[in-house]
Amino acid sequence: MLNNYIDLVVATKAATMRIITPARIQEYHAFMHRYLTDAQRLYPHHGMSPNQHLCLHLPHLLQDFG
Repeated sequence: MLNNYIDLVVATKAATMRIITPARIQEYHAFMHRYLTDAQRLYPHHGMSPNQHLCLHLPHLLQDFG
């Protein structure tokens, strides 16, 4: 569970950096995807929230508006 939380922290840090690069967007996507995948595996009785779903669309917004 700690690794899952760390994935969330790293993804959040990558998405909220002052300067957004394509490498940071890829980093965010990789860590957020792993966080959500592992969260579903760890907590199968909880569905994905709308906010979690929206997190999957953030890389597109960062690329467009970065």
